Amino acid sequence: MDFPIVLRESLFPVQAFFNAMPARSLIRTLAAFCDGVGAGFNDAVCEFPDELEEGEVRFDGVRFEIFNESATISNLEFLDIVSRVCAIYAEQYPAERDIVRDMVERLTIRLRDDYTPHAQ
Repeated sequence: MDFPIVLRESLFPVQAFFNAMPARSLIRTLAAFCDGVGAGFNDAVCEFPDELEEGEVRFDGVRFEIFNESATISNLEFLDIVSRVCAIYAEQYPAERDIVRDMVERLTIRLRDDYTPHAQ
């Protein structure tokens, strides 16, 4: 477990996703997040609303699933957790600190500018 974050019980799918992600995948995963594309590690999955197929129920924020559990968190909470994970990574790989910081800034702008709440 490269990112040993601990979150409240209701966020178990979020915690499982980040705990399952290997450090070598962080930069690639952040790049996907910046493009609004989720990722999956083992059985833990992260997805964004724009990835939904026709007929799927819309959601606001970022959704995480593992097995039969899911949790949807706000963009703000997602950015907070991503920042925590990136801080762990930056401590382990200080030479990549600037790359990670720049990607988190890009992700922050994307989620702030591209986010439009949907009627439920």
